Amino acid sequence: MTDKIRYGKLIIIEEVEKRKGEPKKVICQCDCGSNPREYQLIHLKSGHTKTCGCYKPELKSFSGYKYNRITIIEEIERDKHNHRMVVGKCDCGNIKKFVLSSIKSGRIRSCGCLAREKTKACHQNKREICIGERYGRLVVIKETGIKKNKRMVFAKCDCGNVKEYALNTLRSNGARSCGCYRLESLRDKAYLKKDYEEKYPFFFKIEDIMDAPSGYGIMVRCKKCNKWFRPTSNQIIARVVAVENPKKAEECNFYCSDKCKHSCILFRRRGDPFAQNDKPRSTEIKIFRKEVLKRQFDEYGRNFCEICESESNLQIHHDIPQKINPLFSLDPDNGIILCHKCHVKKTHIGWCGMSTLSNKICW
Repeated sequence: MTDKIRYGKLIIIEEVEKRKGEPKKVICQCDCGSNPREYQLIHLKSGHTKTCGCYKPELKSFSGYKYNRITIIEEIERDKHNHRMVVGKCDCGNIKKFVLSSIKSGRIRSCGCLAREKTKACHQNKREICIGERYGRLVVIKETGIKKNKRMVFAKCDCGNVKEYALNTLRSNGARSCGCYRLESLRDKAYLKKDYEEKYPFFFKIEDIMDAPSGYGIMVRCKKCNKWFRPTSNQIIARVVAVENPKKAEECNFYCSDKCKHSCILFRRRGDPFAQNDKPRSTEIKIFRKEVLKRQFDEYGRNFCEICESESNLQIHHDIPQKINPLFSLDPDNGIILCHKCHVKKTHIGWCGMSTLSNKICW
């Protein structure tokens, strides 16, 4: 082979010793001045290799080209995946960034407006009359329009309630009633006031209970704010356990909210007649006294003895004595305001003060 043979920009400067089973190779120098490299001679002769890789053809500019609804404005920097990126304007007026290959292949045809138009047209084409259709207990009475690409209707339940639903929800059995069916099923399982009177007489006696307006379950009063509310099943179980077996009590009262729970002096207060270290502290008794006086003042505008109506030397008497049932030792509902004279003569055997409260039995 003669020297200085050229193939494209490569010039052969030396042959490489051929090894058995390998194609013939040569060392070539590129016109760009890069270091000489080995190439297969067959690739040079076929035109497959013409340079060392220094030649990079200029990329075609697609500015001004239009593909479907997108008109390319300019080309910008490549993304992190080395895709060619362009800025395009849609026929609807939106300007967004696109991947050039996705626009050219037709995978992206608009800024998203085309899909929205097709969805809307699909809904319009499928708007068959649905008035009067029945789904479970619900009957469609009126169509209200489209919200978030969903066809909305008003449906009337057999119980009389009218609510708005997505038509697809009704047709896929996502809604079969306005909620009355669930209430009826719960009503069959829930205890009413009379059931608690038969099964838990002591619980029924000490708690203010009434049947819930919905017809299932019960309503009780919050221990802190005295507001009626419907407790959860877990709250009822905890309270029944606390009343029937104080040793196993975890939460001894009903609270309508966490705010009332954590601000109440009775929260997590458990009584055990046989535990000497479970007596209320003097600070707790003072708070208990303050709460009982506050409740009477809020109702009548003054504090007085509930027997003789005297306003001097008032004391707090436990209706259920602490030694008999310490569970109610700090319960404001168990407190009665009496003057010292009535406290001693009418309701107690002996004197019962703060220091001897746990050692005397009130009658």
